[in-house]
Amino acid sequence: MQSYINQLELLETEPENCSELELELEQGLSGTTVESMFGWLLRRPLLHPDEEHELLERAQAGDEEAQTRLIESNLRLVISVARRYARPGLPLEDLVQEGAIGLIKAIQNFDLSRGLRFSTYAIHWIRQAVGRAADAQTNLIRLPNHAIDSLRKISRMRAELSLRLGREPTHEEIAHELGMPVSKVDSLLQYSHANYSLDQKPNENSSVPLGNLLANQEEADPEAVAIERVWISEIFDVIDQELTPGERWAIYRMLGMDVSDRPPNSPTPLSRERIRQLERQALTKLRTVVRERLLADK
Repeated sequence: MQSYINQLELLETEPENCSELELELEQGLSGTTVESMFGWLLRRPLLHPDEEHELLERAQAGDEEAQTRLIESNLRLVISVARRYARPGLPLEDLVQEGAIGLIKAIQNFDLSRGLRFSTYAIHWIRQAVGRAADAQTNLIRLPNHAIDSLRKISRMRAELSLRLGREPTHEEIAHELGMPVSKVDSLLQYSHANYSLDQKPNENSSVPLGNLLANQEEADPEAVAIERVWISEIFDVIDQELTPGERWAIYRMLGMDVSDRPPNSPTPLSRERIRQLERQALTKLRTVVRERLLADK
């Protein structure tokens, strides 16, 4: 009950925001896609305070017709909030539906004895419902509602501290202002980064999607491949220049490049032991020559 009273006291401090929304409503929403989707509802007249009070009493008593009338009459307020969250991949009509659910909760929980304007109270529930829906669909990792609310508080405090301090606040400063553990702020801020599609263009002038600009981890580094090819070429030059025909044959046979059972100009096949001797001899000579060339280059 105390939490409910605190919510109402908080709502009483938000008249400026509510006035801004009502000003937007007075200016009208015609000439937009909203008009094409909800035109006939937007053209319904606003409720008189006495009529609104009567409908709220009936709706809270279980009158579905009164609840429907209240939803339709306050749809302007829902749309005005939802438009601020709409973005590509997040259809306005989906946000309006979520906002309508928040409006229904406001109707059910509104205290007629408090003397508050219903729109001032309802905007809290509408913002909460629309904000949670927008965050849930934007994040790749679905967060529970309490985490989404905490993340929204952190974002607001970060913006407030940035203006106050003239710089980006640290996580410790944000945690101190909100009375949260620093570890919780660190954990939640991991989910505040924007997500981008790999098919999205970096800017309006680019025709290449982001995915084509990322390095392919499965492909070798072109520079490393070029250096490796140079090394291989130089090693084969050493093999051809420094080793005897029998040693070259042993190396090529070891690498699978020669499958014959005898070196060039050898009348008979060699034994396995003799082949192993030639391989060891060729490798020892190859290492020595390569080492000498490296030292000479230095």
